[in-house]
Amino acid sequence: MLALFEFAISRGLRMDQYIQRISSMAEECLGSNDHNSRVVAIKYFVTAFLKDKEECSDEDFLLLEELLSDAAEDRDSRVRIAALRGLSELAANGRLLSFHIYLQVKNVRFFEVTGRNDAKLRLVDDAFATVCHAINDVEVSVRAVAARLLGDFQQVSDSFLDQTLDKKLLNAMRMSKTRESASKRPQKHGSRHQRSQASSEWSTGRRLGEDVPVERFDEEQSSIISSGACGAFVTALEDEFMS
Repeated sequence: MLALFEFAISRGLRMDQYIQRISSMAEECLGSNDHNSRVVAIKYFVTAFLKDKEECSDEDFLLLEELLSDAAEDRDSRVRIAALRGLSELAANGRLLSFHIYLQVKNVRFFEVTGRNDAKLRLVDDAFATVCHAINDVEVSVRAVAARLLGDFQQVSDSFLDQTLDKKLLNAMRMSKTRESASKRPQKHGSRHQRSQASSEWSTGRRLGEDVPVERFDEEQSSIISSGACGAFVTALEDEFMS
């Protein structure tokens, strides 16, 4: 029922006569043992605030921010994600977040970079991968800026540079506890062709059975680079050719 009200408010329907009862219902859902109820309650409070943000006071915003900050510590990851998305929506709509939750937001990004399967990224590699992902933006101007920025990076790891030449995720960019991290300083010598040949899944046809399919798994969850960033250099060349 609360999800239905949240949907109606998001579509601009006015339900002022029911707003008190709906808010009370949402507050009860925040204390529910069902994670879906807590997620829906969070979405409702964020949607209701954004629809009436011009009429809401700073005190209302601080109360909502505190609610989302507490929900970001929830025992269920789905509730934490909903809370962080709510904070992101508030910031995107011009509401500057308070300084006291800065550490909370920063720790989320830190965990995303270093917490997945103990893979650690150098800052330059993480920034490089983010800009590579922007090569696929729908706006031509954004793609052009991203392509220019790629040329300004220095000391990017070889494996990340290799990945810009192949739209298929290379083995070197997958996380593994048994191997060294792919995020290393670039090597001064060595054959990039040999590294690429060893890390790619494409068959060369030179050895029997080398094109046997490997075990399937979720590449997005097991990689240290977004799949959208793969083959950025090739994508940029195609974009330039098409224009």
